[in-house]
Amino acid sequence: MQTISKLVTLIPGQSQAIFTALFGLLISAIATAALADNPKSELPAPTSTPTAPANAYRILFIGNSISRHGFNADTIARLKWDHVAGMAASDESKDYAHLLAAKINGALQGRAVTLQFVGLVSGGEGTPAERLAPVLQGSAGYNPDLVIFQHGEHEKEVHGAAAVAATYNAVLDFMQGLASHPKIVCVGNWNPDPLAKTAYSGWCGVLEQTMRDICTARHLPFVSVVKIAQDPACHGAGQNPGVQWHPNDEGHARYANVIFETVRPLLPAAVP
Repeated sequence: MQTISKLVTLIPGQSQAIFTALFGLLISAIATAALADNPKSELPAPTSTPTAPANAYRILFIGNSISRHGFNADTIARLKWDHVAGMAASDESKDYAHLLAAKINGALQGRAVTLQFVGLVSGGEGTPAERLAPVLQGSAGYNPDLVIFQHGEHEKEVHGAAAVAATYNAVLDFMQGLASHPKIVCVGNWNPDPLAKTAYSGWCGVLEQTMRDICTARHLPFVSVVKIAQDPACHGAGQNPGVQWHPNDEGHARYANVIFETVRPLLPAAVP
Protein backbone atom coordinates (compact mmCIF):
# COMPACT_ATOMS: atom_id res chain seq x y z
CA MET A 1 0.00 0.00 0.00
CA GLN A 2 1.40 3.38 -1.00
CA THR A 3 1.88 5.69 1.98
CA ILE A 4 3.36 9.13 1.45
CA SER A 5 2.87 11.69 4.22
CA LYS A 6 3.07 15.07 2.54
CA LEU A 7 3.67 18.26 4.43
CA VAL A 8 0.71 20.35 5.46
CA THR A 9 0.66 23.43 3.26
CA LEU A 10 -0.36 26.49 5.22
CA ILE A 11 -2.41 29.15 3.46
CA PRO A 12 -0.54 32.48 3.80
CA GLY A 13 -2.07 34.47 6.64
CA GLN A 14 -3.51 31.50 8.50
CA SER A 15 -0.41 30.71 10.51
CA GLN A 16 2.11 33.52 10.49
CA ALA A 17 3.78 32.11 13.59
CA ILE A 18 4.71 28.86 11.88
CA PHE A 19 5.73 30.73 8.74
CA THR A 20 8.12 32.85 10.76
CA ALA A 21 9.54 29.86 12.63
CA LEU A 22 10.32 27.93 9.46
CA PHE A 23 11.44 30.77 7.24
CA GLY A 24 12.67 33.47 9.59
CA LEU A 25 15.00 35.06 7.07
CA LEU A 26 12.82 34.52 4.02
CA ILE A 27 10.61 37.45 4.92
CA SER A 28 8.10 38.85 2.48
CA ALA A 29 10.40 41.70 1.42
CA ILE A 30 13.03 39.23 0.20
CA ALA A 31 10.45 37.14 -1.62
CA THR A 32 8.91 40.21 -3.26
CA ALA A 33 12.32 41.48 -4.37
CA ALA A 34 13.15 38.09 -5.87
CA LEU A 35 9.91 38.14 -7.84
CA ALA A 36 10.42 41.69 -9.04
CA ASP A 37 14.11 41.56 -9.97
CA ASN A 38 14.71 38.01 -11.12
CA PRO A 39 12.78 36.09 -13.79
CA LYS A 40 13.68 32.95 -11.85
CA SER A 41 10.89 33.63 -9.37
CA GLU A 42 11.13 32.46 -5.77
CA LEU A 43 8.40 32.47 -3.09
CA PRO A 44 8.65 29.93 -0.26
CA ALA A 45 5.59 27.87 0.58
CA PRO A 46 5.29 27.56 4.39
CA THR A 47 5.16 23.99 5.60
CA SER A 48 4.93 22.08 8.84
CA THR A 49 6.36 18.70 9.70
CA PRO A 50 3.76 15.95 9.27
CA THR A 51 2.93 13.33 11.83
CA ALA A 52 4.27 10.04 10.50
CA PRO A 53 4.90 6.48 11.66
CA ALA A 54 8.06 5.96 13.64
CA ASN A 55 9.67 4.05 10.78
CA ALA A 56 8.81 6.65 8.11
CA TYR A 57 11.53 7.43 5.57
CA ARG A 58 12.14 11.16 5.87
CA ILE A 59 13.30 13.24 2.91
CA LEU A 60 14.53 16.81 3.33
CA PHE A 61 14.56 18.97 0.20
CA ILE A 62 16.85 21.98 0.34
CA GLY A 63 16.01 23.95 -2.77
CA ASN A 64 14.53 26.95 -4.47
CA SER A 65 11.54 27.49 -6.76
CA ILE A 66 12.19 24.29 -8.71
CA SER A 67 11.67 22.30 -5.52
CA ARG A 68 8.72 24.30 -4.16
CA HIS A 69 7.09 27.63 -5.02
CA GLY A 70 4.20 29.25 -3.20
CA PHE A 71 1.62 31.66 -4.54
CA ASN A 72 -0.15 34.85 -3.54
CA ALA A 73 -2.13 37.64 -5.18
CA ASP A 74 1.01 39.00 -6.85
CA THR A 75 2.10 35.71 -8.44
CA ILE A 76 -1.45 35.09 -9.66
CA ALA A 77 -1.78 38.56 -11.22
CA ARG A 78 1.73 38.97 -12.63
CA LEU A 79 3.04 35.45 -13.20
CA LYS A 80 -0.27 33.58 -13.61
CA TRP A 81 1.04 31.14 -11.00
CA ASP A 82 -1.75 29.98 -8.69
CA HIS A 83 -0.69 26.81 -6.87
CA VAL A 84 1.97 25.33 -4.62
CA ALA A 85 4.38 23.03 -6.46
CA GLY A 86 7.84 22.88 -7.84
CA MET A 87 7.71 25.51 -10.58
CA ALA A 88 6.46 25.01 -13.37
CA ALA A 89 4.79 21.67 -12.65
CA SER A 90 1.04 21.74 -13.34
CA ASP A 91 0.33 20.14 -9.96
CA GLU A 92 2.22 19.30 -6.78
CA SER A 93 1.90 15.59 -7.57
CA LYS A 94 3.79 16.17 -10.84
CA ASP A 95 6.81 18.02 -9.46
CA TYR A 96 10.11 16.21 -9.12
CA ALA A 97 10.03 16.09 -5.31
CA HIS A 98 6.72 14.24 -5.12
CA LEU A 99 7.51 12.01 -8.10
CA LEU A 100 10.81 11.09 -6.44
CA ALA A 101 9.04 10.40 -3.14
CA ALA A 102 6.60 8.10 -4.94
CA LYS A 103 9.48 6.18 -6.53
CA ILE A 104 11.18 5.82 -3.14
CA ASN A 105 7.90 4.73 -1.57
CA GLY A 106 7.59 2.01 -4.19
CA ALA A 107 11.18 0.87 -3.77
CA LEU A 108 10.61 0.59 -0.02
CA GLN A 109 7.47 -1.49 -0.62
CA GLY A 110 5.04 1.06 0.75
CA ARG A 111 7.02 2.24 3.76
CA ALA A 112 5.73 5.66 4.77
CA VAL A 113 7.63 8.58 3.24
CA THR A 114 7.56 12.18 4.46
CA LEU A 115 8.80 15.33 2.74
CA GLN A 116 10.11 18.53 4.29
CA PHE A 117 11.11 21.62 2.28
CA VAL A 118 13.52 24.39 3.26
CA GLY A 119 15.37 27.05 1.28
CA LEU A 120 18.42 29.26 1.55
CA VAL A 121 18.26 33.04 1.47
CA SER A 122 18.38 33.79 -2.23
CA GLY A 123 21.01 35.31 -4.45
CA GLY A 124 24.14 35.19 -2.33
CA GLU A 125 23.02 37.97 0.01
CA GLY A 126 24.41 37.72 3.53
CA THR A 127 27.03 35.54 5.16
CA PRO A 128 26.94 31.74 4.85
CA ALA A 129 25.63 31.57 8.42
CA GLU A 130 22.81 34.01 7.61
CA ARG A 131 21.90 32.15 4.45
CA LEU A 132 21.95 28.84 6.30
CA ALA A 133 19.62 30.03 9.08
CA PRO A 134 16.35 29.01 7.32
CA VAL A 135 17.76 25.50 6.79
CA LEU A 136 18.61 25.22 10.48
CA GLN A 137 15.13 26.40 11.46
CA GLY A 138 13.18 24.47 8.86
CA SER A 139 14.90 21.14 9.48
CA ALA A 140 15.05 21.29 13.27
CA GLY A 141 13.84 18.03 14.78
CA TYR A 142 13.09 16.45 11.40
CA ASN A 143 15.98 13.92 11.41
CA PRO A 144 16.07 13.22 7.67
CA ASP A 145 17.16 9.91 6.19
CA LEU A 146 17.82 11.54 2.82
CA VAL A 147 18.72 15.09 1.83
CA ILE A 148 18.22 16.37 -1.71
CA PHE A 149 20.20 19.60 -2.15
CA GLN A 150 18.94 21.39 -5.29
CA HIS A 151 20.83 24.64 -5.70
CA GLY A 152 22.53 27.23 -7.88
CA GLU A 153 19.90 29.02 -9.94
CA HIS A 154 19.73 32.18 -7.81
CA GLU A 155 23.44 32.56 -7.13
CA LYS A 156 24.73 35.86 -8.51
CA GLU A 157 27.99 36.18 -10.42
CA VAL A 158 28.77 39.47 -8.68
CA HIS A 159 29.41 37.54 -5.44
CA GLY A 160 31.79 35.10 -7.11
CA ALA A 161 32.49 31.39 -6.83
CA ALA A 162 34.16 31.70 -3.43
CA ALA A 163 30.92 32.96 -1.86
CA VAL A 164 28.97 30.13 -3.49
CA ALA A 165 31.48 27.59 -2.17
CA ALA A 166 31.35 29.04 1.34
CA THR A 167 27.56 28.73 1.52
CA TYR A 168 27.53 25.32 -0.16
CA ASN A 169 30.10 23.98 2.29
CA ALA A 170 28.19 25.45 5.24
CA VAL A 171 25.03 23.59 4.21
CA LEU A 172 26.89 20.32 3.69
CA ASP A 173 28.80 20.70 6.97
CA PHE A 174 25.50 21.00 8.80
CA MET A 175 23.84 18.12 6.97
CA GLN A 176 26.79 15.79 7.38
CA GLY A 177 26.83 16.59 11.08
CA LEU A 178 23.21 15.60 11.74
CA ALA A 179 22.66 12.82 14.25
CA SER A 180 20.44 10.97 11.75
CA HIS A 181 23.42 10.64 9.35
CA PRO A 182 21.35 11.19 6.21
CA LYS A 183 22.37 10.18 2.73
CA ILE A 184 22.95 13.35 0.71
CA VAL A 185 22.43 13.83 -3.02
CA CYS A 186 23.27 17.15 -4.65
CA VAL A 187 21.55 18.36 -7.81
CA GLY A 188 23.20 20.71 -10.27
CA ASN A 189 22.13 23.99 -11.79
CA TRP A 190 19.16 24.34 -14.19
CA ASN A 191 19.62 26.71 -17.12
CA PRO A 192 17.84 26.23 -20.47
CA ASP A 193 20.62 27.39 -22.80
CA PRO A 194 20.40 26.24 -26.44
CA LEU A 195 24.17 26.70 -26.82
CA ALA A 196 24.95 24.26 -24.01
CA LYS A 197 24.73 20.60 -25.04
CA THR A 198 26.50 18.60 -22.37
CA ALA A 199 28.03 21.34 -20.21
CA TYR A 200 27.24 24.92 -19.24
CA SER A 201 29.42 27.87 -20.15
CA GLY A 202 30.03 31.19 -18.43
CA TRP A 203 28.78 31.73 -14.89
CA CYS A 204 26.47 28.71 -15.03
CA GLY A 205 29.47 26.57 -15.89
CA VAL A 206 31.45 28.02 -12.99
CA LEU A 207 28.54 27.33 -10.63
CA GLU A 208 28.15 23.76 -11.81
CA GLN A 209 31.86 23.00 -11.52
CA THR A 210 32.15 24.67 -8.11
CA MET A 211 29.35 22.53 -6.68
CA ARG A 212 30.57 19.37 -8.40
CA ASP A 213 34.13 19.83 -7.09
CA ILE A 214 32.88 20.26 -3.52
CA CYS A 215 30.79 17.10 -3.80
CA THR A 216 33.71 15.16 -5.24
CA ALA A 217 35.94 16.25 -2.36
CA ARG A 218 33.28 15.12 0.12
CA HIS A 219 32.53 11.86 -1.72
CA LEU A 220 28.92 12.92 -2.28
CA PRO A 221 26.93 12.11 -5.42
CA PHE A 222 26.28 15.02 -7.76
CA VAL A 223 23.44 14.82 -10.31
CA SER A 224 23.68 17.09 -13.34
CA VAL A 225 20.49 18.20 -15.12
CA VAL A 226 22.24 19.90 -18.05
CA LYS A 227 20.87 17.51 -20.68
CA ILE A 228 17.33 17.87 -19.34
CA ALA A 229 17.56 21.67 -19.32
CA GLN A 230 18.66 21.75 -22.96
CA ASP A 231 15.65 19.75 -24.19
CA PRO A 232 12.88 22.17 -25.32
CA ALA A 233 10.32 19.50 -24.42
CA CYS A 234 11.28 19.94 -20.75
CA HIS A 235 10.39 23.61 -20.24
CA GLY A 236 8.12 26.34 -21.56
CA ALA A 237 4.91 25.72 -19.59
CA GLY A 238 3.02 28.69 -18.18
CA GLN A 239 1.97 32.16 -19.26
CA ASN A 240 4.97 34.17 -18.05
CA PRO A 241 8.69 33.91 -18.92
CA GLY A 242 9.52 33.65 -15.22
CA VAL A 243 7.45 30.47 -15.06
CA GLN A 244 8.30 29.15 -18.52
CA TRP A 245 12.02 29.15 -17.68
CA HIS A 246 11.42 26.34 -15.15
CA PRO A 247 11.03 22.62 -15.88
CA ASN A 248 7.54 21.64 -17.01
CA ASP A 249 5.85 18.34 -16.15
CA GLU A 250 8.16 16.43 -18.50
CA GLY A 251 11.19 18.24 -17.07
CA HIS A 252 10.16 17.43 -13.51
CA ALA A 253 9.55 13.79 -14.44
CA ARG A 254 13.03 13.50 -15.90
CA TYR A 255 14.49 15.27 -12.85
CA ALA A 256 12.88 12.62 -10.65
CA ASN A 257 14.14 9.82 -12.88
CA VAL A 258 17.76 10.91 -12.95
CA ILE A 259 17.86 11.65 -9.21
CA PHE A 260 16.22 8.31 -8.39
CA GLU A 261 18.91 6.43 -10.31
CA THR A 262 21.43 7.91 -7.88
CA VAL A 263 19.22 7.51 -4.81
CA ARG A 264 18.16 3.90 -5.45
CA PRO A 265 21.42 2.22 -4.31
CA LEU A 266 21.46 4.44 -1.20
CA LEU A 267 18.09 3.26 0.07
CA PRO A 268 17.80 0.89 3.02
CA ALA A 269 16.32 -2.57 2.72
CA ALA A 270 12.58 -2.42 2.15
CA VAL A 271 10.37 -2.67 5.20
CA PRO A 272 7.12 -4.55 4.42
